[in-house]
Amino acid sequence: MGVKRGDILLVDFDPGSPGETAKVRPAILVTNDMANLYSPVLVVVPLTSNVSRVYLRIREHLGLG
Repeated sequence: MGVKRGDILLVDFDPGSPGETAKVRPAILVTNDMANLYSPVLVVVPLTSNVSRVYLRIREHLGLG
C-alpha cells in the first residue's frame, strides 16, 4: 500500500466502541515505517474538528534553563 508515518488516511471506524463515533474519518498514521512494511496492523489517531466536548487541560512545565 506504500503508507508512511505521518500520512493522513481515511479510516472506517465502524463498528465503534460505545461512546465512539463509528464512521469514516481522517486519521494520522503513527506507526513507524518498518512496522508499516511488515505488520498487518497500523496504529492511527483519529482526527476531528469538533472540540466542543474536549475537557482536557494540559500544562507541562519544561524547566528549561
